[in-house]
Amino acid sequence: MKYLFVDLDGVITKPKLNNTFDFVFCFYKVYSCRNRLKKLIIKVLTFIGILPFIRQKIRKVQILTLFRGLDSQELGQFARRYWIRYVQDNLNKEIVDLIEHYKKGYKLVLLTACTEFPAKALGEYLRFHDVISTTFIIENDKIIGIKEDVFGSLKVKAVFKRYPLEVIRDSCYITDTPRLESNLFKVFKSVYVVKNRKK
Repeated sequence: MKYLFVDLDGVITKPKLNNTFDFVFCFYKVYSCRNRLKKLIIKVLTFIGILPFIRQKIRKVQILTLFRGLDSQELGQFARRYWIRYVQDNLNKEIVDLIEHYKKGYKLVLLTACTEFPAKALGEYLRFHDVISTTFIIENDKIIGIKEDVFGSLKVKAVFKRYPLEVIRDSCYITDTPRLESNLFKVFKSVYVVKNRKK
């Protein structure tokens, strides 16, 4: 059985949607949480994160700033009940149709730096066989840290932890960020790049 790995942001969903940060800000809004200070911190960190050599570390701090202390059960329910409905209007139809076509002969793996709650909900909704995403350390249902980050070049490590070399070498990958994930070009049989138009 062959495998097709597919990225989420900018591939399955349109480039204007960020399934980590838009998701959690939407969660804050629905649950009436105060987040003005957190939004300001995120903006400052985003500006600093322009520098490529600290981008991964800055993103980690951003995620922890927004997710630490939140209830994992509430996030999971929010992803399945609300976020899926919101994302339906932001799906890249061509890619979704392509995924449907490949389901006949391939096992589908969602490979995304997005956090686990929206990633798992979307993976379920689109009937992926597996989901590899950024995961959290959770204690007593509360998020206390990041367990595994799968951003950019870290995706390779996550893929090798889950699948043997012979499977990866015979697999394809669809992405929209080739510069951040250039090391994946060396391990997959084929990598297809979705070119998004900036509006």
